[in-house]
Amino acid sequence: MKCLIFQRFIPFYREEFFKRIQIELKKKNIEVFFAFGETKQQVGRTGKKFNSVELENKIYCPYVEISLFNRNIRLNKRVISVIFKIKPDVVIFEGIVSNISNWVIVLLSKVLKIKIVAWVLGWEGKRSFTRRLLLKVLYKNVDVFFAYNTSSKKYLNKLGVRDDKIVVLYNTINEHNILKNIEKIKQQAGEIKKKMNLGERIVLLYCGAVIREKKIEILLDSMKKLSDCILIIVGDGNDMYYYKKYATDKKLDNVIFVGRVIENVDCYYQVADIFIMPCQGGLALNQAMIHQKPIICGKADGSEYDLVINGYNGFRDENLTPDKIVTYVEEIKKIGIEKMGKNSLSILFEKEILFEKFVERFVKGIININILGE
Repeated sequence: MKCLIFQRFIPFYREEFFKRIQIELKKKNIEVFFAFGETKQQVGRTGKKFNSVELENKIYCPYVEISLFNRNIRLNKRVISVIFKIKPDVVIFEGIVSNISNWVIVLLSKVLKIKIVAWVLGWEGKRSFTRRLLLKVLYKNVDVFFAYNTSSKKYLNKLGVRDDKIVVLYNTINEHNILKNIEKIKQQAGEIKKKMNLGERIVLLYCGAVIREKKIEILLDSMKKLSDCILIIVGDGNDMYYYKKYATDKKLDNVIFVGRVIENVDCYYQVADIFIMPCQGGLALNQAMIHQKPIICGKADGSEYDLVINGYNGFRDENLTPDKIVTYVEEIKKIGIEKMGKNSLSILFEKEILFEKFVERFVKGIININILGE
């Protein structure tokens, strides 16, 4: 049996996961192929260069983006040739309606008797009747759905997808890699604290793409009223200059822009007392919770409903404002930063939102595809 996975690009955090599923599926006599391209490094949402990705059976398949009617339409020019070359039994693609390649795959699946799996986030920035109608048409031709989280499952249900065709994966990162090195990470975090001269101030952390969609201005505007706190922003993106100027114009002397960090990013999670995500994102929440940090978040990617319990390990608020951030920081201080941080880690274990379970659910979904796809 052959499984072909199409991705626009491979984020650095996803490489380890793909290595593991390749190993586990090989034990079941299932050969996995990865077809993906690259993304521009300056946009904030970065992927690894194709040649630096250490995966067996990787195939270079760059995607092109076309602007049509104010929408970005994606297309992989090699999708047909790759499918005919590999002759897969199963194809997994990202469940995006604006990717023309997905429609091509669905058409080919009818002719070549290929099973289709859509890996679905289920997050909508803006509600669109046309988009939902197209998704319903596309998803009618999908055999199995891999849902990022329970919110993704509910989203699929609204589009008419039955529960028995959905596998909730609970996408996450490898908590074991962090926890086994936690003492070393804490030591490095202590050195960063001294270097930044943070003293006893409460450290708020934002980690992610520095782009307008993330609404970082909500967080920046809260800092005037949080004089006993300091905000560290880790990440880069097309709007880095805009937000640096924004902080300067607002005369915010308690904001530090660190820039892009990958290898030692865990140190900054340990430096922090509270993690804040104003809008969009997902796996950064998991990472903060592994480091036992309380969470304040706005509308993320749906995973926040699985991860954040109001008053227990933080606060989630779809209508997050600067004043609300101030209120939530004060509430966390009252309840106890350390207490709520421990609750964050316990949620991951209680709900089994763990890397090994993530791998296990994905592998079982592929093995049982004939049963699930009926």
